[in-house]
Amino acid sequence: MFFLFFLLLISCLGTGHQATNWKVVRDLKLTHIINISIEHQCVFSDKIQYLHLELEDKEDVFLKGRFDEAISFMSKAMESSSSRILVHCNLGISRSTTLILAYLMKTYNATLYEAFKFLRHRRPIVCPNLGFLRQLIEYESTLFSYTYTDVNDPIFY
Repeated sequence: MFFLFFLLLISCLGTGHQATNWKVVRDLKLTHIINISIEHQCVFSDKIQYLHLELEDKEDVFLKGRFDEAISFMSKAMESSSSRILVHCNLGISRSTTLILAYLMKTYNATLYEAFKFLRHRRPIVCPNLGFLRQLIEYESTLFSYTYTDVNDPIFY
């Protein structure tokens, strides 16, 4: 599948507790962390490159405005084959999932439906909140000049 390269480079989609546990960070050989939370600090900034997006998991939060910044951070990190990235929010369900989906859509020309199906198969608890889901559908329209995905599709619920 076209996402296979992504799996080889990105370490994981996870939780804030994993990102603040040095044993986990060390064992995963993480080099970069995207922290999209207000709940957790960037505790290893002397050893890890961070992008910290202090946003809440609320439907009215404008996460789409940060997609390009996060995608750029991931793309730059992946220029090195030794890079390992953790993208996390608090529970690894909504905010971090939304960023990974946006990355997959832009980088691999995937529809939201394709990217979501791929990610859900690997992490069954992924579930962007309805506001983030709508922003991803708008992003899909921006990327492809067409909306392929329906927010009411049962796959999202």
